[in-house]
Parts: sequence; C-alpha cells; structure tokens
Amino acid sequence: MESKTLVVDLCGTLVKTNTTHGLLLFREMPLLRRAVAHCLLSRPATIVLTRLSGDVQRRLLVRLLMGLAEFDLQAIARSYARSALQNLPRKEVLDRVVSHKQAGGELYLASASLDVVVSAFAELLNAEGYVATRLRYTGDYCQGVIERDSTGNKLAELRALPHFDGKDFEAITDNPEDEDLMQAAEKFWFIEND
Repeated sequence: MESKTLVVDLCGTLVKTNTTHGLLLFREMPLLRRAVAHCLLSRPATIVLTRLSGDVQRRLLVRLLMGLAEFDLQAIARSYARSALQNLPRKEVLDRVVSHKQAGGELYLASASLDVVVSAFAELLNAEGYVATRLRYTGDYCQGVIERDSTGNKLAELRALPHFDGKDFEAITDNPEDEDLMQAAEKFWFIEND
C-alpha cells in the first residue's frame, strides 16, 4: 500500500541539477549576474572556494540576487522551473510524483535550494507544501543573504507545516544529509546520481 504523503527532494532527485546554480545561470537572469555566477561555478573557482570554506561559494552565489525585486525573481524562477522539468527531469522520479498526485496523494518538496525556486516547482507540481532555504527580503527586494537554511533540517521544517502530519510518508532523495527524512519515512528511495 502506498503512503498518502510523498516527500521529494529537488536537486539531483526530481531534476538532474543543482537548482540554485541553474537559476543563476538561467537565460532570463540578468546577463552580468549570470556571467559572475558562471565564473563562481567554474572548476578553478570551485576548487579555491571549497578550500576556503564549503559555504563561501553558496554565499557568494546568493549575494548575486541582491537588489532583485521579489516579483521579478519569482517570474524568473517559474520560467526556470518549467524549463528544468522539461529538459532535466529525473524521469522515474517525476513519473512517480505525477502518478502519486493522480492517485490523490499529497506531495511535499523538501529542499535546501532557495525558496523562490522550490516554490516555483511546488506550484507547477501542485504540491501541498514545501520547505526550502529562505532568502531575506527588505520590502520587495532581495537582500542577497540567507535568512534560514533548511540544509539538514528538512524533517523538522516539514513537521512545522500546518497540514503535514509526518506519521506515514514516503521519501525520495539523493542526499545522505537527509538521514532524518530517511529514518522517519515509512519507505524511502535513495537516488544514486549518475
């Protein structure tokens, strides 16, 4: 018997890419920001930044969103999510999500990716809810910093959602750091990345 609730990770699980990186490199992102993201994600920069601290690269990438209007960022994220689901899906996972929803099941996305990206995927997939890393905004503009990071804390954040009961769910992830989800799930599917 299938669980009523399915929890799915996004990056590397539902789509075959890091969606924060994908958003920053997406064709609708302003050209200068896209060019800087490309440099920060280059192999030499990744090697140097990883040696400094595993989090430096991510913080610099998020900083590229500073000053973007929330409405514009949401529009870019929606367009990016449509493109990623069409061009970079992990087909077996997407098929599982679609069949689960068609059977009347509940879907929750649980990701360490940025909230603007995860909410766009959640909207396209008609998910009941999601957890993600939250960006900080002042008024209508992104500050380019993380307000709350969901990395390693997805289960607690899911349980804080008003309609997630957390008693009987299945989980699909490619992240070893999602150990809390895997242990709490009735069934889990661990995706080995290609």
